[in-house]
Amino acid sequence: MPLEPITTESHEPHSKRPKLGTAVPAAEVITFHLLKHTPQGLAVEENGSFPPEMCHQLFGEEEEIRGYDGLSIDVWFTPRLQPFVDVKCAGKAQRATDLREPFQRVFAAGFFEEKEGFDAALQAEEPLALEGLGEVVAEAETGEGSRIVALHARAEAFLYFFVDAASAIDGTDPRWDLLLALDETPDGLELVGFATVYKFYAYPDRCRLRLSQVLVLPPHQGRGVGSLLLRALGQQADALDAVDVTCEDPSEDLQRIRDKLDLLRMLRCDWLQEAASHRVSAAVAAPAPNGEEAEGEGASSALALAPADLARAQKELRITKQQARARREWEGLLLLLGSQLPQSERREAVGAAVRDMILRRVTNQVAAAKRDAAGKVPRTTEGGFVMTKPPRRHQAAAQGGGGGSAANGSAAGAAAAAAGSGLMPGGVPVEGVSPEQQAEEIEQAVEVRMGELQKLVESMAAAAARPQAASRDG
Repeated sequence: MPLEPITTESHEPHSKRPKLGTAVPAAEVITFHLLKHTPQGLAVEENGSFPPEMCHQLFGEEEEIRGYDGLSIDVWFTPRLQPFVDVKCAGKAQRATDLREPFQRVFAAGFFEEKEGFDAALQAEEPLALEGLGEVVAEAETGEGSRIVALHARAEAFLYFFVDAASAIDGTDPRWDLLLALDETPDGLELVGFATVYKFYAYPDRCRLRLSQVLVLPPHQGRGVGSLLLRALGQQADALDAVDVTCEDPSEDLQRIRDKLDLLRMLRCDWLQEAASHRVSAAVAAPAPNGEEAEGEGASSALALAPADLARAQKELRITKQQARARREWEGLLLLLGSQLPQSERREAVGAAVRDMILRRVTNQVAAAKRDAAGKVPRTTEGGFVMTKPPRRHQAAAQGGGGGSAANGSAAGAAAAAAGSGLMPGGVPVEGVSPEQQAEEIEQAVEVRMGELQKLVESMAAAAARPQAASRDG
């Protein structure tokens, strides 16, 4: 049925109308359907019917729809993503949730409300073709033998249902690029995912790239589409000679893919791989950390990358200064090379040295955040309070107090340190805990990081083993 505004009158007897308080989770009544061309005609692609993951941008924090009886909302998409919102219900209350306005906000380019118009659009729509869609940025063979091509296009309505806090981009701003992943099958092209990228100006004549959103549609997840989109972004950065590439609030899955691709890039960097191999050998030969050495001594010191090499890696890998200081990629490379050593005791020695290096760094970051927080004092104004950092001669006095407002400031400092390190999902508390509790939190953060590295190394080893197994089978 067409989407009706809340002022539409119901012709059912009042006693039989759904009550306004009746609420259903929006994600339970909305289903997306992706249509594809086949030799027999149009059909829903395999696993092409799926619910949204979130609906809060349409229906508020509770993500509920009220005042409908037997409600179902099916959203059908043509291969070119023209949507048809098909609403069915057995009854509707007079002040039920307005459905038209939320869908109008999401599908800003328009949508069909009647099946007849949608069917006519399906008949008139030409199959997707690479010509005219944009420049081919990257392509790869999937495990199923079809080609996935990343290119420029627009498709963002799905973001509202699968990316938290998603928002539409300004299509008139030429600094936005869109990477669209298409699956080229014998039946034609199908949309499988997309990404939005923003180009920031960098003095004097370069740019910085920020990956804003990445989405792989549920039927195609687990096929390497996300990795391909990030590879395409890397190639775009190389073509533009971008200073660096950053990600806006990456999810755990996205960060894991990015770590793997960054590690692959490091493995292709001969001088960096050679530097890591030398340091792994030095770490094996150095004495194991015993907790009594001066900071910077022992095997973990042997693993450290020289500042000049760190700056070179930052430039060649197009990573930010914060990423370089966090050393995510370097830690992964060291542990990967260490895992390839023949003797188990040597592998364990490298693992222990990497762990000790991470522990030292996290401890130093927390100490720096604590010093920074101690130097901030609140000043009351008519509009509330502001946080200021006094001259150094006043910082010793400031460390003795600060009250609740200063505690908030220290929490912000800890969060900033955690974000900069890329290690601590919840952050390590700077104030309000005992030294023993803080030490325990640091140990937990280090264990989380080591767990991430172990999974990364295992996935790299598994990926390397698959071609060898296929070669033996062949």
